[in-house]
Parts: sequence; C-alpha cells; structure tokens
Amino acid sequence: MMGATAKLTRRETTLDEMKSVKEAFDRLATKHPGDARYYLNSAVSSETIAVIMRNNAVGRSLTAEERSEITRRYEDAVQLLLQAEALDPENAGIHRDIGRR
Repeated sequence: MMGATAKLTRRETTLDEMKSVKEAFDRLATKHPGDARYYLNSAVSSETIAVIMRNNAVGRSLTAEERSEITRRYEDAVQLLLQAEALDPENAGIHRDIGRR
C-alpha cells in the first residue's frame, strides 16, 4: 500500500503507472472490504486516470473508445467515493471532491 500511495502522490505519473496504482488499491479493497481508505484511494486513482487521458488528448479528437474509458473512469471514481463515504462518512468525504470537473 505504501508504494501505491507514493505513486499516487507523485506529481508526474504516467497513465500506465496510474492504472497499476488503481489495480493495487482494488486488490487491497477486495482483501479488506471494510477499509474506506482503499476505496477512496482507488477513486482518486480512477479520476486521475481520466484526467491524464483527457489532458493527453488536448489538441486532437478523442476516439469513441477513449471517450468511453474517460466516462467510465469518472463514474467509477464517483461510485468508489460513495463506497468510501458509506464506510467512513466522517473522514472519506473531506479528502476529495470527485465528479465536479
């Protein structure tokens, strides 16, 4: 978890690195479904992936597949954030305001 969190907080992260970070948090959430931190970090990762993809597409048209993945990543982020808030409403909601971009 520490390695994934370190990658998550790094300023310059590649799309592939962010996808591996999200997979790490998803695996941890599967092992420990009651831990809101994993869902929250996975939500942040999912949103970051969508932002990276959107930023990488500046100046060119997005393919239908890219548009679909960006939308799916944002929707995934919102659902994961809601999951984290359901488990830990006091702490999860203060970290991130996902879905307002």
